[in-house]
Amino acid sequence: MYTIPIKVQGDLRCAICLPPQYKNFSEKTMLDSIVMQITIALQREMLVREKESVKTEVEQERFKSNLLRAVSHDLRTPLTGISGASEMLLQNLHQPELLELAEGIREDAGWLTRLVENILSLTRIQANRVSIHIQPQAAEEVISSAVARVTKYTAAQISVEVPDEVLFVPMDSSLIEQVLMNLLENAV
Repeated sequence: MYTIPIKVQGDLRCAICLPPQYKNFSEKTMLDSIVMQITIALQREMLVREKESVKTEVEQERFKSNLLRAVSHDLRTPLTGISGASEMLLQNLHQPELLELAEGIREDAGWLTRLVENILSLTRIQANRVSIHIQPQAAEEVISSAVARVTKYTAAQISVEVPDEVLFVPMDSSLIEQVLMNLLENAV
């Protein structure tokens, strides 16, 4: 049996098998042409499949981002109402167990609101709709702000060691603060 391997992008995809008498086939040019046409057809088919796969992935990502954005926006309104109502309860209640319950509602609503904001930020980043403003910022101020916001909603004790010199770091302070808050909340 005379076998002619057909490779596409360096990988063996198939082979043409001919009876032994074709090993010294006089029309070698014709056979080479057939092999080349088969190789080109296989390459085209692979490219079409890759293109369709990428298109499907992009559509799925777009759908996922749109769904996350829609759900996040729909959650914002009731969470704002829950936070406001819990604040009113905290100001008007005097019974310790009810105050504790209202404080828990406020903390949970705050946590959910931050989660929704994180999801919205993530969808903006994935859609390349976030403008990053990098400028030198005092690292101590950004860290202090993140710690203050996290400790406002948790009972965690967080300590920070600061060097004697002010350290200026080129960054988008609001994005870095959000990253630090997420890390600290996850650690708590």
